[in-house]
Amino acid sequence: MGEYFYENYMDHVPDTITDEIDKYIDDVVLKESRYLFITRKGKEHYAYCTHCKKEIKIDFKVKHNSTELCPSCGSECTVKYAGYSRSTMIDEACYLRFDKSLIDKDTIVARGYYIWRDYRTEYKSVKTKYNLVSAYIFTPGSTSVMLDRYSWGYKYENKNECWEKRRTIHLFTSGKYGYGSLYTDECSLNLASKDTVFEYMDFSRYINYSWDLIRIIGLYSRYPLIIEHLTKLGLDELIEARIYNCNTYSSVNWKGKDIYKALKINKQDFNILRKSGVKITPLILKLYQIQKKDGSKLSPEELSVISNTIQNPIEFIKILKHGSLKKMYNYLYKQQGNKKLQDYYSITSTYRDYISDCKKLDMDLNNKNVLFPKNLVKAHEETIKRVKYKEDKALNERFTTRYKTANEKYYFEYKDMLIRAVRSSSEIIKEGEKLHHCIARYSEDHASGKTTILLIRNKEHPKTPFFTVEVKGNKIIQAHGKYNCNPEGEVEEFIEKFKSEKLEKSKIVKLTA
Repeated sequence: MGEYFYENYMDHVPDTITDEIDKYIDDVVLKESRYLFITRKGKEHYAYCTHCKKEIKIDFKVKHNSTELCPSCGSECTVKYAGYSRSTMIDEACYLRFDKSLIDKDTIVARGYYIWRDYRTEYKSVKTKYNLVSAYIFTPGSTSVMLDRYSWGYKYENKNECWEKRRTIHLFTSGKYGYGSLYTDECSLNLASKDTVFEYMDFSRYINYSWDLIRIIGLYSRYPLIIEHLTKLGLDELIEARIYNCNTYSSVNWKGKDIYKALKINKQDFNILRKSGVKITPLILKLYQIQKKDGSKLSPEELSVISNTIQNPIEFIKILKHGSLKKMYNYLYKQQGNKKLQDYYSITSTYRDYISDCKKLDMDLNNKNVLFPKNLVKAHEETIKRVKYKEDKALNERFTTRYKTANEKYYFEYKDMLIRAVRSSSEIIKEGEKLHHCIARYSEDHASGKTTILLIRNKEHPKTPFFTVEVKGNKIIQAHGKYNCNPEGEVEEFIEKFKSEKLEKSKIVKLTA
């Protein structure tokens, strides 16, 4: 929920429906809401056009719901027999319009309307009804404001008193007014933007994607200089990552005073990136910044290879504080020769856990033999043994409680396999020992409910460790067997069945509750 505001936000927003708006609604938004209602008087038939408001005698046959041109105004209309039921005949749509602020020449505003025409009771005097449900205020250099109307049935003396300020801006049709198509008035945006900083930004590409349009205008109003430069330079991936709430890896300083401060690189470096032809994504930009700082001297093409190889960028970036990008990538790349590490994601994940263990054991990460062990798997197994969690009464009590709730929610059988919750801290330690992975490190998180550890077993050997699964909410975070191997064949089939039967169904129930 937002806050109820009695500030003068709505003083920015026009509240009149002009002839221009009426014409746009009639010609564009509700263009399909034009009808010829057919009546019979004796042997003669008449057609009433809802567009030109004229009744004309017709001498040709028409079918109900067919399309005909009005004999009077020439409009393309849908034929309706007046005697037929119209109990559900309401035409509706949503309309997004832009205007200049009434009180600030640099600010633009947007109005979100729910619009309808009701033909249920009669058809000759139907009028277009407008319900202003949301308003947006975009002021350069400031956070955008979205207001939702929270009451329609009461007459307020002050027009600011019936609006609720939202914490974030979003498209007003989301979840409430999605009954009809949404129309965005591009011409109104161009006129509203004239003689403001908004006229320097090309919003036309977003017009048909109104959700993106609202977000890009909001982002532009907050950082006009940077967004304008990024757009003109064709750095769309950086903008899209921000408006879609994707990870930008802190690669952009949105408050930078110029484009180079925003990108955290100098002009020469930027030209190197552009001339390489490599697409400048947030990850590529971050890796370039890192290699420039640590002296790795990697080319954009090499960075592109790294970007396409690493499957867990966030974890990879975290471990780079222990070594240069070039050394770290080369080391982890060489570890792919270990049969127990099947892909780069497993390597990165294993190395992250190994470094975490080293810190717990106060091992010297300045020692190259510690930082880059020749055999990562073997070194990690050793640290696992040294940091193995000890059983204690309090932990086991929490495990007992956790087992009951987790098992009730996740227990599942399919064909020759079953999956259940881990029972005790000793069992989770044994699981890690037998399968040679680091699941024991998640004992505390499982006991506290931060994550859930589940065990896959063959029904014929229910006590023998087979595969281990970590679940958070309704999502599987990881699933590994012996030596961190990934599930294949029957195990993969079992996991997919488990997901569809227990996780996805649980998610649906939660959403509809």
